[in-house]
Amino acid sequence: MTWLTSIATAQNPNSNAGGLNWKITGNQATASDFIGTTNNQKLVFKCNNVTALEITPNAEARFMEDVVLDKLKPVIPMPIGEVRIVTSDNNGKLTSLDRSGLLQSIYTSPSTCISTGVNVGLPIWSALANANFGVLYTGIDCPARVGIGTNNPISALQVVGTGFFQGNLGVNVAPTTTEVLKISSTINRTSIEIINNHPTAFALKYGIKNIVNNPNTIAYSVTDQATNQDVFVVKGDGSVGIGTTNPLEVFQIGEEFTFHSGGTKSIARNYYFDNAQNVSRRIRAGAASALRFNEGGSIDLWTITSGPAGSIIAPADINKGLHIANNGNVGIGTTAVNDAKLSVEGIIRARRVLVNVTPWADYVFEPTYQLMSISQLENYVTANKHLPNMPTAEQVEKEGADLGEINRVLVEKVEELTLYIIELNKRMELLEVEKNTKK
Repeated sequence: MTWLTSIATAQNPNSNAGGLNWKITGNQATASDFIGTTNNQKLVFKCNNVTALEITPNAEARFMEDVVLDKLKPVIPMPIGEVRIVTSDNNGKLTSLDRSGLLQSIYTSPSTCISTGVNVGLPIWSALANANFGVLYTGIDCPARVGIGTNNPISALQVVGTGFFQGNLGVNVAPTTTEVLKISSTINRTSIEIINNHPTAFALKYGIKNIVNNPNTIAYSVTDQATNQDVFVVKGDGSVGIGTTNPLEVFQIGEEFTFHSGGTKSIARNYYFDNAQNVSRRIRAGAASALRFNEGGSIDLWTITSGPAGSIIAPADINKGLHIANNGNVGIGTTAVNDAKLSVEGIIRARRVLVNVTPWADYVFEPTYQLMSISQLENYVTANKHLPNMPTAEQVEKEGADLGEINRVLVEKVEELTLYIIELNKRMELLEVEKNTKK
């Protein structure tokens, strides 16, 4: 057979050291011809005196002194069109892996953690007791970092660029199927929950949830980018502020209006209820006012005298302008409204007052009206010290005067007096006739 007996022959094609020369342009060969060694020495190929390929006696091939192939000819030929993974051991030996071999490699725990530091490269995957293909995870003994869009991840997962999640997403929470998005701290100090797709109604109780452990903490805020000022805040105790970062009531608008929620609800200007001291205070210096919705169902409209910022509002500072009782009775300047639809403590000024009175006193002129005689009237007044049908002084002082009724009675007395005058006039005319007749 024709073969190359030494490296010298390969270096010099014109040499015929122990065999047929191999031409640069190629030789005619038979099936038994080969280039190689017959002893326990490696075969070396060089270009420009630099080793390009070494083939060891056990048929391992090393390219450029770095890449090692297990065999030049795979034990199992590579299928056409199939993608395989080539792995390398600590000695640089390359081995191709099919899908099954790749999964087996991933799910086989390494005996030691071979990669440390930030630039880990391939993460260290841990194995399941019973490997379940499709599940990948890392252990806590070996650091593992995954970078998407970066080759230098600084955390377990770092994504540089946009992302899309289809399904539930939890951050620092226990696995669950009820949250669409939940982000929480390890000590449960702050969190965000968005829940809106659970099949039961229980999960629909809130859309965004922030858990805080301090009532004065701002749990949620909206900031004006131009001024870098919070324009809307929600504190940990549930207080809401618009135009203020420190709402003093359950709802406050700027430094003026508050909405108090408690035993008594109120809408107030420059006025809030200090729950800690159980007193009312002015937000800032000046006068105040409030619309109160009391527990019993009554409503009060107050004006409050001026005072320093933060000062206590004493009962003497409150002018009780309007009171509406739960039965609909109204008081102006008073809350004593049990016996009247409108009670006023003070003077009422009006251009006209209309009072509906039924019946009116014209019945005095009816023929059937029983008019007292003058002597009967005299006896009644002497005994009762007031005219018939008129209330007594004691009644008026105690119960007040019914304007409609008192006017009806007054007209009644005027009409009765008119009848008395007419009767007296008739008597005078008769006397005048008798006098003239006697002449």
